[in-house]
Amino acid sequence: MALDGDVHRMLITTQETLALVDGSTGQTLATAPDLGPVPEEGFGLAAIPMGRDAWMIGLSTEEGICRLRLVLDENLFSDSFENL
Repeated sequence: MALDGDVHRMLITTQETLALVDGSTGQTLATAPDLGPVPEEGFGLAAIPMGRDAWMIGLSTEEGICRLRLVLDENLFSDSFENL
C-alpha cells in the first residue's frame, strides 16, 4: 500500500512485521514492533492521513487488530510506528 500514492512510502507486511519501505530503492524506512502472525490471506491494512507526514495505521493479525501511528520527520532514522 502506497501512502498518498507515493512509491517511496510503501507499507508492507511480512510474517510478523509491518514496515515502511521505499518502493524504488527497497530501503526500509521504519518498522513496527512485533505484531504477532499476519495471515497470508484475508488480512486488513488501512492508512488514514493524520496531518503532515503522520498516519494512523490499522492492521489485522491472527491475534487481533493493531492500531499504530506512523510519524515521519526530517530525521529519518528516528521514524517508527507507535502502538496506540
